[in-house]
Amino acid sequence: MKNALLLLFVLISSMAYAQLNMTTENVYGKEFEYDFKDYLKIDLTFISATELYWVEGITGTDAKEKINTIHINDHTTLIGWAEKDKTVFSLYSDFSTGEVHGYQYKRNGRVKKLTGTISLKTKTSLPEATNEDLVSLKSTKVDSDLITKTLAETIKIVGDSKVINSPTANEGIVFGLYPEASTRLLALSDIESLDAQELKIMRNEIFARYGHDFIDGGKMDMYFKNQSWYVSKNVDVTPLLSEIEKQNITLIKSRE
Repeated sequence: MKNALLLLFVLISSMAYAQLNMTTENVYGKEFEYDFKDYLKIDLTFISATELYWVEGITGTDAKEKINTIHINDHTTLIGWAEKDKTVFSLYSDFSTGEVHGYQYKRNGRVKKLTGTISLKTKTSLPEATNEDLVSLKSTKVDSDLITKTLAETIKIVGDSKVINSPTANEGIVFGLYPEASTRLLALSDIESLDAQELKIMRNEIFARYGHDFIDGGKMDMYFKNQSWYVSKNVDVTPLLSEIEKQNITLIKSRE
């Protein structure tokens, strides 16, 4: 009898979330419904690791956002973005189980805890991007430091729960505007829309993640000292670079 009850409990628990059985590599270009019960429902389309498009379920309000993405493991990401009114969202999404946990940080200091489910939609509502859309999105100013701090707070708060309490949960956390440069091989299509300054930051972020000590007072030194996640600790980080990072550095330099 006890075994039967235990089995029933496991079955009910497994039904609590829609099993997506997806990895972070195949979420881009797809639309997902994020349902936070009676509080909020939004549709998110992940354009890339640095961009998304969202539609609010009831009002139909929509926007494209620049985002920061931290890859927790092969099926889980932590993303954050700041809206025009300075509201910051940070969402911990598990694309295997369909769970999402996160926080909404209001400008007035109020924090709303978010818990909900993720489901894959069969048709994306992402409009065809026009040149004007791309220029507008590219020129959007993002408070990267604010978002990074928000994500760090989310890791700290959610980290005590079962969601992040796994052997690989805190491995491979990658900070910065372009985390993909350290996590996968880049294609030319990933960087061809970036200007010289953006490429320079992308390339140097790879070194900065290992605590590379930049030239004192230089542009990169000043830039990274203003990033909350950066700690200067190594004169030469070249031996620490992965093969993926080395190849990405070569590709980025060819376009700078």
